[in-house]
Amino acid sequence: MARKKLKTTLNIEDYGPHPFCLMDDYAMTVAFRNNCPAVKEVLAPILGRNDFTVKSVVTQRASLLPQLRSVIFDCLIEFKDGSLVDVEMQNELSGMKKERLALYFHHLALNAAKKGKEYDPNRPVILIVICRGDMFHHGEPLYEAQICVKGHGDVIASNQRIIVADALHQDASTELGRLMADLTCVDPGQMHNAHLRGALEMIQSKKGRITMNEALSRDIDRLVQEATMQAKRKALKEGEKKGEEKGVRKGMVLMVLKLFRAGKMTESEAMEELGVSQEEFERLLSSN
Repeated sequence: MARKKLKTTLNIEDYGPHPFCLMDDYAMTVAFRNNCPAVKEVLAPILGRNDFTVKSVVTQRASLLPQLRSVIFDCLIEFKDGSLVDVEMQNELSGMKKERLALYFHHLALNAAKKGKEYDPNRPVILIVICRGDMFHHGEPLYEAQICVKGHGDVIASNQRIIVADALHQDASTELGRLMADLTCVDPGQMHNAHLRGALEMIQSKKGRITMNEALSRDIDRLVQEATMQAKRKALKEGEKKGEEKGVRKGMVLMVLKLFRAGKMTESEAMEELGVSQEEFERLLSSN
């Protein structure tokens, strides 16, 4: 296949008509931004409690992890009592390795310290990870991870925990199972929860697609900038002059792969966008 020049912009609407669900990349960012009622409907079945008030919701929030790396969490939710919940959704199980949870515990410890105050081990901080699949393969709808003393079970920082949910574990007889069905549903008319139905209708509207496209554009700019800087540093070391061009392509390749993995591009569309053969495309998938 002849290689063509990669586009420097992508548009979600270019890859329709693909129905969006609340689990999709960018959909949650748009649907839950400042939408406290809908966010509470997601949290209550997962936390197993309803005695809380969502104070604020910040979407696409960067959080510093070890080695000066950052991860973009889908939502940061603050309760009225000051406790925090981060929410991260993974559209494919391969996108989240269980070993990565160790890095997230560092993130929880950082969030346990309020700005201008010392670390508080009693400050409740929860990270909810919703995957399309069973991360631990024990057939459970929910798992809870904490740091424990091996062989004794003593929990360190008991208020800081990670909850992992399987979005494909759907049981219409339970509130949690109905929630997972709603998060993966593409037809608002088939949803159980009225708040989540309204959120899905919004993102499937023209306005919602435009807003998702704005979030996509911001991601493209960020990826291109990061990849360009990496390529420039490499170019300086190796004496190359094409570092910036390589960085732009790298950033765009990552974005195309993200859209493909989210089901918003077919394999043929992604190959055409990148101007690569199927063999080259498979190599890009395995290496990024």
